[in-house]
Amino acid sequence: MKTSYKNNNQDGMALVITLILLLTLTILASSVFMSVNRYAETIDNISYRPMAMEAANSCIDQALDWVSTPEGEIWLNGGAPIDLAEAGNVLNKKTVFTDTSKGTREKMFESMLGKSSCTKVLITKVSEGETEGEKAEIGSKSTYGSSDLKKYVLRIEARGVFNVPLNEAGTAIRLDNWNSTSNVVDIEVHVGFEP
Repeated sequence: MKTSYKNNNQDGMALVITLILLLTLTILASSVFMSVNRYAETIDNISYRPMAMEAANSCIDQALDWVSTPEGEIWLNGGAPIDLAEAGNVLNKKTVFTDTSKGTREKMFESMLGKSSCTKVLITKVSEGETEGEKAEIGSKSTYGSSDLKKYVLRIEARGVFNVPLNEAGTAIRLDNWNSTSNVVDIEVHVGFEP
């Protein structure tokens, strides 16, 4: 009895072609998976960035409120730059949750607000001057007095963070546990301020 081996060469070639196709499909699937994950991280970053921006804006508002306090007025007369988010200062570890009204809120919303804070609120007095103002009645050209008003130009640099791991003092970012929803936003504003 004689056995024919003609089909075995074709079967081996079919196996090699099948393995090459399987490898190609695996590489294609993994590249699609990596692209989808990258886009998902980008979408998370875009979705949660406004929370970090809100934290920076909230800190700027709170800094302007602080300048209106007696302690802030003393600072205006001294003028050395001050970081209000530094350890021991008024905005250290302050979150957006503590800056908003305490109505009835969803727990998830409260949690997100609690993760939004600022790590830097540096106020610098850029200039100081006096402006002379005259008071007049509406619709009248006559004035009834003048007063000298102090006017300041302040630069406020704020760093708002959302879901970012911070050090114990709450002022420096730790890079461990960073994830796709972690965001940092730096904002610098120049404002005219009249006490």
